[in-house]
Amino acid sequence: MAWELFSWPDLLLRRDDSGDHLHPTVVGYQELADYFPLRVLE
Repeated sequence: MAWELFSWPDLLLRRDDSGDHLHPTVVGYQELADYFPLRVLE
């Protein structure tokens, strides 16, 4: 699961890390949104 990746600081890119090694920055959230396949919502 994607949320599991955020609990591993070595897997969260530094530019995407908000500092708590758990929550991404705005850039990180945008990357998640860009990656998510919208067709699953159809």
